[in-house]
Parts: sequence; structure tokens; C-alpha cells
Amino acid sequence: MTRKQRGVLIGLAVVVALIGAEFTLQRLKGTEACVQIDNLGAEPIEGLVVASGSSRAAAAQVQAGESVRLFLGGKGPQTLRLTFRQRGNGLTGFEMRGFDSALLAGEGSRLVLQIRPNEVVRFQDEAEPTTLARSFARNLWRRFVASISTPP
Repeated sequence: MTRKQRGVLIGLAVVVALIGAEFTLQRLKGTEACVQIDNLGAEPIEGLVVASGSSRAAAAQVQAGESVRLFLGGKGPQTLRLTFRQRGNGLTGFEMRGFDSALLAGEGSRLVLQIRPNEVVRFQDEAEPTTLARSFARNLWRRFVASISTPP
């Protein structure tokens, strides 16, 4: 075996090991569920943070009439916490007990939260099917964005 062939083989082995490690981490982390937030108010929503257990997702701003989809992981029923700021809205957040991301994703559903002035309407809707490849790509993209946006 030549030195070049050995280098290619080692490189390939490293890539396969990294993919295997990522696959294992995805399985241990649990399934991700989609939470869609619809802004039905007249003003933009700012500082939106959605958290469930140790999983957390955020959106800096959601314009009036627009939606954002955030993905949360976890295992078992937990409390979903939503916090935000919106001019003219006395509501700044709420909690929903019994949120189970694995069950929601397993049913092929997403949780939709419609934010209106001083009220939140929630319901389930059919979600786009998630595959391991899509989840892997989304996780890779998040890590890439976090690595370039974090100051050294």
C-alpha cells in the first residue's frame, strides 16, 4: 500500500468515525419536534426564546404576520417555556406543562403557537417529515453558525 493510498484510507476512516459519532449523539439526544410561532399582532416579536428542559431555541425577531419554526429536543414530558417582547402586548411569555417533543415528532405533528395581543392560541398541525439526514444537516448547520458567530 502506497503512502497516498494509506492517507486516503485514514481520511475515509476518520470521516466514517465522525459520521458514526454524530449518528450516535443524535440518537442519544432524542427526537426533535417543530414548534411554529405565528405573529398575528401588529408589531414585531423580539427576543423570542423557546425552551423545554435543556433544549433551547431562539429567534431575534419575528415580523408582524410572519412565522418562525424552531426545533426542540428532549425525552419525556417537560415544561415548554416561551418568552418574548412585543410592543402593545401585555403578555411576555407563558408555560405549557406536559410538552413531549418525542411524542409530537413521532406523531408527525408540530406545535403551532399563534401570538395575538394578550393571548396565545395553540394547536397541533401536520409537520414535514424529518429524516435522520435532515436532522444531521440541520445540526451541522447550527454548529457551523454558532462557531462563526461566537467571538474568539
